Amino acid sequence: MLTTCALFVAALPPSPAASSTALAAPAGTPWSFEALTFEPLAVQGRKPVLEDSEPRLAWKFVEVNVQMRDADLIDDDLPGLGLRGAWEFDQGFFLRAGVSHFTDDNDLTRYDLGFGQSVPLEDGLKAFASISWVHVEFDRSGGGSADEDGWRVDLGARTLLDERLELEARIGWVDVGDDGFLFGADLRYWFVGRAAMGVGYERENDDDILTLGLRYAF
Repeated sequence: MLTTCALFVAALPPSPAASSTALAAPAGTPWSFEALTFEPLAVQGRKPVLEDSEPRLAWKFVEVNVQMRDADLIDDDLPGLGLRGAWEFDQGFFLRAGVSHFTDDNDLTRYDLGFGQSVPLEDGLKAFASISWVHVEFDRSGGGSADEDGWRVDLGARTLLDERLELEARIGWVDVGDDGFLFGADLRYWFVGRAAMGVGYERENDDDILTLGLRYAF
């Protein structure tokens, strides 16, 4: 009797619990279930990390540019050259400075010096705010000159649209002689490493400023 039972048990197929838990693909199938991975939907939809997003969006740069300013006060288009830069410290605080010189029949020189803070919102997107002291010197071709001191406040954001294209947008308030609203935007193309070509437009009070510049980020 015991011998018969032992033979019967030995002939039974192995139970599913005793089998390997790995799923095998049917013969001839070029893939296996073991190669499949499953991630949460939140991970699958996550924005890809952009290379060099931190140095490109940091406030550590120097930029040279050519500009065209439509000066409403004197009803004249003034071509000019500009130099600006910034240096960022801990916790996103930064200093910024710039100088622009416009000349035609009239001369206009402008100096900016300010500080602010940049705050990361997500990878490839930062918001910023800054306040600056502004000094303007104006010389008329027919004689006479004027100096003005004032300030401006900027609120804006900078974002990488992809690995090479950056968009900066800002709004603010300026009070130099006349006070008024300002807004502007810049589009930069990071063509190699940390160097970028950029075009920009800004409306400051009743003046329109077009900019073409070359920037290097540290």
